[in-house]
Amino acid sequence: MPLREASLPTDSNDEKGTGTGAPRVRLSDCTLRDARHAPGVFLSRSQCVEIARRLAALGLDEIEIGLAGGDATERGVLTAINRLDLAPRTTCVFFCLRSAQIDDALAAAADTGCSGVVVSIPTSDRFIELKLKRSVRATRKLMQRAVAAAHARGLYVAFSGEDAARADVDRLIEYARAGAEAGGDRFRFAESVSSLPPEEMRRRIGELAAALPIPVEVHCHSAYGLATANTLAAIDAGARWASATVGGIGERGGNTPLAPVLLYLHHFRGRRDLAPAGLKRLEEYVAIAAGLPFHRFTSIVGDSAFEYELGSQWAARQVYEPYPPESVGNESRLVVGRKLDRRGIAALAAAAGAELSPGELDDLTEFLRPRLVGRRRGIGRRELDQLLDAFHQRTEGSAA
Repeated sequence: MPLREASLPTDSNDEKGTGTGAPRVRLSDCTLRDARHAPGVFLSRSQCVEIARRLAALGLDEIEIGLAGGDATERGVLTAINRLDLAPRTTCVFFCLRSAQIDDALAAAADTGCSGVVVSIPTSDRFIELKLKRSVRATRKLMQRAVAAAHARGLYVAFSGEDAARADVDRLIEYARAGAEAGGDRFRFAESVSSLPPEEMRRRIGELAAALPIPVEVHCHSAYGLATANTLAAIDAGARWASATVGGIGERGGNTPLAPVLLYLHHFRGRRDLAPAGLKRLEEYVAIAAGLPFHRFTSIVGDSAFEYELGSQWAARQVYEPYPPESVGNESRLVVGRKLDRRGIAALAAAAGAELSPGELDDLTEFLRPRLVGRRRGIGRRELDQLLDAFHQRTEGSAA
């Protein structure tokens, strides 16, 4: 399959479209690679295709859609997605352990229609010893051969320092410079094993960004729960690409979740071309497809992210909400629960089409409160209607 001639994002530090004067930060999603290969997660070909469609609709710059040189099933997924001719660049990851793999893996990447490849090779002493059992110099030469071969094929080439967070920074700079000389388009700093606090991430990315002639990407895992914090710290320090997955799904504590990074770039870094309105439905789709729980208090996309139980807060919700819930595909809700106050009950009655006098509102409040005490969750609309019917029946019986 020939490479697409579509207009693909470049990596120049252009400021066009940001409106902030800051260099443009680009976003790559690796749900279809990192999350799909996480323990216990399975996504069918049709589900992968649908996820790719929804990711593209968000305005992302790149979608990492699978593995180079995988089996027939993997190649089928990559080919099916690339046939969509989506706007974002599509890449696949090549875990390069020996030179003999290079030609076949890169041929597979090109044949499935990917316009880019991510060459991943260990860079920390621990991972080099575990996976390669060769010297640092030999590891660098392996990377250069793979990067040069990918570049010669006309592929966009990102090369990843696997476990870069535990590698020596000076040696990592030499490694990344060698990759750039071989034809690499960007360097991925992969925190494969969570090990850095945000301040250290900021320092290391700052040194790399200042020393390299190509953009730096940050890719984090979240064993300490710091993936989002580390990703934003890296961006502030000069990273020009960020990697994430839907819902943070991934190995070793998960990855950086897509929603907060996308919203950060959209709201605070001028990426108005991103389309966050599709976030909630995307997250729900992936959670259902992967058979994973969807936490209702997840920021931005959770069902309870914009819920209220106090009527006073509900009435002034525009003051409490930093952005319209609809802008991320969510909505505000008034929950019928034990903390519901008179003002909230009035709002519910009005929504149900009931016009109540002040005295009737007092009676309804007195009727509902004891029936809501002790509930851990609010009641649904059907149960609320039943309670309102019971209240009206009691009121009419008293009047008779």
